[in-house]
Amino acid sequence: RGVIGLAVLILVFCAAQGMLAAGIAATLAMALGTADVTPLEMARAYVPFSNGGYKVAPYGIVRIRTTKGKVLYQHSAADSRTLVINNPALGYMNQMMREVVRSGTGSGVRLSQFDIAGKTGTTSDYRDAWFVGYTGGFTTAVWVGRDNNSQMAKVTGGGTPAAIWREYMSRALTRIKVSTIPTGTGTLDTGATTAVDDLLGTATSAEAPTVTIEPAQPAKSETPQTLDEVFEDAQKDSQKRNP
Repeated sequence: RGVIGLAVLILVFCAAQGMLAAGIAATLAMALGTADVTPLEMARAYVPFSNGGYKVAPYGIVRIRTTKGKVLYQHSAADSRTLVINNPALGYMNQMMREVVRSGTGSGVRLSQFDIAGKTGTTSDYRDAWFVGYTGGFTTAVWVGRDNNSQMAKVTGGGTPAAIWREYMSRALTRIKVSTIPTGTGTLDTGATTAVDDLLGTATSAEAPTVTIEPAQPAKSETPQTLDEVFEDAQKDSQKRNP
């Protein structure tokens, strides 16, 4: 009964997000993670936990502007938002995923000055490793795997993906207006467009950014690491931070 109930809840949530249309099979096994999804789809699925329960529509271009500052295109969000998860389920999910970071498999991503929650993911054959985490209004998904879908060297979600996530977020969160994770439905003080502008310095009111072309760096003489060696180093770094 527990698996069936969980599957029904996931089906309802995915349907509300419009994710079933993306090829996720509406079966009971989906509760165990049998569906193939992209990092963008995973990030989209987690965003409602970070923004008070509201669905988001992914987009790739925020603004197109000439070198003189003229705005040629500006993405505009929908006037109304769709609520896809509410309390008590929203609060329970955030509580559980905070605990993953505090004392679980995601403890290697802890950033003491920020309210962080998230979830690791590792397939049993080590072909996929994930960490998806968020704070109030800002979500990042990291996937690690091989292009040919072959097995990795025991890479886990709490290792390499968590290390990548922490490295990125520790810098990104110092450059944007950060909020705590909402305790319930509501409107955050900052949105995705504002966060991108803060990261890139591309606000409409700002001067047009100077475009510079960096000279090509000379090739390093040392032997490059193999992919397995890169993964192994990241796993070791994560273990050092979280022995």
